[in-house]
Amino acid sequence: MAFTAMDQYFIYFLITYFVSALLFQLFTKNRRPKIQLRAPPTPPTIPIIGHIPLLTSPVDAFHKSLKTLAFRQGTPFMRISIGPFSKFMVVSKASIAKQILEIHDLNFTSTRFKTQEYGMSDGISNWDFLRHLLASAPQLHRFADVQKQEVSRLLEVLDHSSEQGEACDLGAELEKLVNNILFRMSIGVESGTYESMKIREFVKGLSDEIGAKSVVFSELLGQYGYGRKKVDALLSNFDEFLEEIVVRHEEKGGTVGEQDLVDSLMNNYEEQAAHVKPTKNNIKRFLVETLMAGSETLSVALKWTLAEIINHPSVLKKLREEIIGVTGLHKLLHDSDIPKLPYLQAVVKESLRLHPPSPLILRKCIRGCQISRYDVIPDSRIIINAYAIMQDPGTWKFPTEFIPQRFLESPTSNNELQENVKGENLRHLPFGSGSSACPGANLAINMMQMVVGKLVHCFDFEVKGGINMEEGSSGVCAGMTKPLICRPIVKQSEIALSNEFPF
Repeated sequence: MAFTAMDQYFIYFLITYFVSALLFQLFTKNRRPKIQLRAPPTPPTIPIIGHIPLLTSPVDAFHKSLKTLAFRQGTPFMRISIGPFSKFMVVSKASIAKQILEIHDLNFTSTRFKTQEYGMSDGISNWDFLRHLLASAPQLHRFADVQKQEVSRLLEVLDHSSEQGEACDLGAELEKLVNNILFRMSIGVESGTYESMKIREFVKGLSDEIGAKSVVFSELLGQYGYGRKKVDALLSNFDEFLEEIVVRHEEKGGTVGEQDLVDSLMNNYEEQAAHVKPTKNNIKRFLVETLMAGSETLSVALKWTLAEIINHPSVLKKLREEIIGVTGLHKLLHDSDIPKLPYLQAVVKESLRLHPPSPLILRKCIRGCQISRYDVIPDSRIIINAYAIMQDPGTWKFPTEFIPQRFLESPTSNNELQENVKGENLRHLPFGSGSSACPGANLAINMMQMVVGKLVHCFDFEVKGGINMEEGSSGVCAGMTKPLICRPIVKQSEIALSNEFPF
């Protein structure tokens, strides 16, 4: 049987890889430090291959394999090897994560897997500035206006499907919703324009290139630059597009017309007395990070939340009753209603616990320290498995079950519910924690609550056999494998589709 060019390439790669691995181990064996360091335990491993057989699965994603390995071995802090070159320390317990994200936060910096490092930067380093910018009154007001308009468009689409008695791809519509809000908020681009199509093309291209590969596969091939050229080409082309966007904003002037994030960043750039002065490249990197990360993670989080609600009719019923009790039958949900809806907050929080869109928090040690009595030396790479922490049976009762009520069992205020979602309670950290926590957590939480609340208030969702909850096994964003297809049914007997309803 003749070998194809791809078969030959793969054989050459395996030979090169194993020869390199063998030479690496031979030459580094006698160069290990003489000082004895106390390292975290490591599960039984195979020379050269490391823990690859335990971390690769056709069914489970990387974060699930890490969780299984940690729980099975009873090692909440362990070392793993992906081949001879890629070594990580993995944290699967909240108390240990607290040491890294809070107590020794200054000894670690945020990092990413190689597939996400190609041509990219950590963006603007001052995350406090970004949090302040995204939480400013002008941005929050603009976000509320944009969100209201785009959610109205979504409701109109679902109402049309209901009238026609047709099923729709709710997941795809949620992606459009998130993208439209994000594009308008970030660079002032309306949906349906050339610019929005260009952005979608880039986001899809980069997601396909990164998300199509498992983390283990990416770590192995990343040592040889596999895939780097394609990603670099995507980023280079998109950089030219972003340059045009930034120049256009410069020509417009940062104080003319509606203000988007580029305007706000440029205003800060032009203020000579500003504490943080982002350069043009900083602005472009920030946009890449925002458009790439925000677009995918937020739409994934919304899909999982709606899927869980649809699969749990009792939750949908209780949630709708709470919303109607606050808004009445003839008025749609508003921002001012959210603090009065603790069960809605609990539903979103529980969905993020079970399905964190970014289940792994990545850190790199820059100054040696001790974590849980173990020595962590500079350049050590750390994986904090948020997915495992939020399903730790030592912390959560029935950790794999969707039980929103768990967040209402102890007396707590609505503000505490909101704060805990943002990583201040390290048992629950879907948006990360510490100095590198997601700057847009507030906006994301607000959007999830509003979208979920309005959809549940206005529609029932008919699905034959329930929603398929299978999770993808590739990439680093834990998305659904199957599309979220359902038939929306307007609750016309309960809600008057009148003045506030957009159609």
